[in-house]
Amino acid sequence: ESEPGTFKDRAIMDSHPELVVEGILIACRAVGADRAIIYIRHEYGAQARRLARAIDRARKARLVGTKNTPLLEIFTSPGGYICGEETALLEVLEDKRAQPRDKPPFPGTAGLFGKPTLINNVETFALIPAVLKKGAAWFTSFGRNGANGFKVVGVSGAVRKPGVYEVEFG
Repeated sequence: ESEPGTFKDRAIMDSHPELVVEGILIACRAVGADRAIIYIRHEYGAQARRLARAIDRARKARLVGTKNTPLLEIFTSPGGYICGEETALLEVLEDKRAQPRDKPPFPGTAGLFGKPTLINNVETFALIPAVLKKGAAWFTSFGRNGANGFKVVGVSGAVRKPGVYEVEFG
């Protein structure tokens, strides 16, 4: 979430950091990852602390950081809009200049330190637990005009009701 004026991921981390952590743990299990890095904007100190507390609760429940569970860590961004581009983000994690990589190869093939890497945003990870619990049919029951699902959006500027909303596709 590096685009000017965006804040939906921040709102999700404010209200549901545990869903973000749970979604990351589920994704780790699905792809066989033993480590996950949460890359967060340096301006999001309060959200980083909320996520750290959620990770701590997961650790106490032995869902994180044991022999058979993934390690979760938070990486605070040095800043910059370009870090919203997934390969520039990888460069920063590798302690390099925040510059997009040529593609292919794509991160799913050769990502962080040349290893296959799954990259998603806060919204996606936070939604995983609900879709897993309620099923794909639940998610696809939303939508209009042949489009399925919904998206979380932030509305700001000169509008009557600024905020964060779930909006059906279509």
